[in-house]
Amino acid sequence: MTVAAAEGPRGAAPLLDRCADLKGQLVEFGHSRRFAREFRKALTMRFGQIVAAGEQEITNFIDHFVLRHRLADGRIVVEDFVAAIPAFRRT
Repeated sequence: MTVAAAEGPRGAAPLLDRCADLKGQLVEFGHSRRFAREFRKALTMRFGQIVAAGEQEITNFIDHFVLRHRLADGRIVVEDFVAAIPAFRRT
C-alpha cells in the first residue's frame, strides 16, 4: 500500500497537486522553442496542414508528444524534462 493510499484522499491531495504542477511544466517544456520544429512536424503528420480536431484529441496528441513521441535523436521529451530538473537527477 502506498503512503497516499494509507493517508486516504486527504493525504493524496498534495501529491495530486504536485503531479498536476509537474504535468503543466512538462507540457510547457514540450512547447518550448527547443521542440518547436519536432512538434510542428508531428502535428502536421497527425492532423495535416490544417488542424481540425476537438480539445480532447489535441490534448491526447500533446500527451503523446511529450510522453511517447521519439525525437530525431531518439529521446522522448519527458526524458529531457527529467534531465533538466536538478531534483530529479540521480546521485
